[in-house]
Amino acid sequence: MKAYLSSTYDDLVDYRDRAYRALRSLRFDVIAMEDYVATDERPIDRCLADIESVDVYVGLFAFRYGYIPEVDNPDSRSITELEYRHAVTKGIPRLIFRVPDKSRWEIQFLDAITGEGDKGESIGKLRDELGKERLMGEFRTPDQLFAAVTTSASNWLLAQREISSTAASVSSASYSRQLRFDLLLLHAPSDGDTASELKDALSDVWRVTTSGTGLVAASGAELEDLDRLAASARSAAVLLSPSALTILAEDQARSRRALGLARDRTGELLGFASEEVAADAAETWQLTDVVGPPSTTDAQDISGLANLLHSMLAQHLTTEEVPEIGLPVVVVTMNAREAKGLLANPPEPVAALLNLAGDSSELWTARYGESRLKWRPFADTNETIEQVLAAATAAVNRDANYLQGRRIRLQPYPFDALLTDNLLMWRIYQGIARTGSLVVVDELSLFCEKVRQAFKTSPLPAGEQVAFVTLSPLDPTAVPPHTLIRQKLDGYLEQAAQRFSNALDPLCEMGIPERRRLDRWLHGSLPRTVEALREAKRDPDKLRELAEELGAQANPAMGRLIAGERGPG
Repeated sequence: MKAYLSSTYDDLVDYRDRAYRALRSLRFDVIAMEDYVATDERPIDRCLADIESVDVYVGLFAFRYGYIPEVDNPDSRSITELEYRHAVTKGIPRLIFRVPDKSRWEIQFLDAITGEGDKGESIGKLRDELGKERLMGEFRTPDQLFAAVTTSASNWLLAQREISSTAASVSSASYSRQLRFDLLLLHAPSDGDTASELKDALSDVWRVTTSGTGLVAASGAELEDLDRLAASARSAAVLLSPSALTILAEDQARSRRALGLARDRTGELLGFASEEVAADAAETWQLTDVVGPPSTTDAQDISGLANLLHSMLAQHLTTEEVPEIGLPVVVVTMNAREAKGLLANPPEPVAALLNLAGDSSELWTARYGESRLKWRPFADTNETIEQVLAAATAAVNRDANYLQGRRIRLQPYPFDALLTDNLLMWRIYQGIARTGSLVVVDELSLFCEKVRQAFKTSPLPAGEQVAFVTLSPLDPTAVPPHTLIRQKLDGYLEQAAQRFSNALDPLCEMGIPERRRLDRWLHGSLPRTVEALREAKRDPDKLRELAEELGAQANPAMGRLIAGERGPG
């Protein structure tokens, strides 16, 4: 995509730089006056020709009308206005950004004060007209402009993908993590007929999928299959028959791993008892609730079980009128025990930082919970990271147009799995690193050896489509020891530092010290991360495996054919 960046020059030099960087971070090829000469007196013929070659015009407007060419300009318009009007005439999409009226501005750049531009009348008329543009934002500072351009240009890109794609490609099924089922029902292999009959009985009301292998998933490939099913369902339940209870008991570590995976992805795991079960079944298997069996006065056949399952779903699920897209989220942080160990004898950069803050190690330790999702990242609020992310997602979901009529549903992928079951879970975490996910990192926790090593050796740091953010324990600009902290962290987070500092990747942000900044970043990043799920890169391992099965060599043409892509090669 190509963009043309237009504005007056002297008054907006720093602003142009930020707008340019925002567009480049979104992979736009940008044409700007700096390509000709860094003044207002640029070659108008070439400018207008370049505008015709771009996909979108980006205009910045303050309170200067700008240079007015004397040749071939019968209406005595400035170059900046001529560029804008040429984009209008040629039907070029326009993103307009304007400094609000009555903003504080340097006097030498106010035509109404300097007398230029017909004493401000020319820019005043143009600004009034620009206010009627459909895609217009406002800014007062370079940082505000960077954020506004990033958000508007991102939304414009998303809209172009919607417009240019076929009806099939924009359907909800085009997302790899569309929640297609209301319930994933896990069951023992011997209960396959019962599960199938329950699925059929509920089909008029609920979308149910079943799995007779999920309870016995043991290998990495089997867990990956279970993850794929669980990630496509809004809730999960296990059919607690005598056979299922026997399977669960014979290998409790395997069972807890499989049940925990289903519970993590859907947010709950219900037990559905076809017969009487032990009173402590829910506690033993960490089930959200246990329902059943049907009472002696209810039907004991499939219809009785189906009615019971229907009632359970009606209590636990709400009707969703828009498609939901599951977004994997990994929170990399210490738990309370690990934090206590680190802060009892902190390494030098951390010790200097904490001494400057003047707080006791107990106060810092208290910000971490037994569960990693109970970490409280910001000192001025008691909200856990789980609550912060939920609130940010709810805010994004309230704007239906922002997500093209869809909703985001966060799907936790616990960091503990990389600490305890790294090899078994590797394929799963490699998948979400490749296709799109949100990774939130506590910078202080990276000084915990156990956490740092598990994270560095995981697939997450190198994931190109990972929305990556690190949260700072203190404001980096307020405390000198943070310089040393940053040097250490840049070494620990080499790929992220490259994305943040050099590539200007908008899906990577580092050192956020406050809730407001995190909310702003999430509001822009969550929709773009969800959109990445639609365009997941082909997995070379899958392509190679298929090629081996076909007795052929893997090649790009095969990949495009399998993916349904068109083009030469």
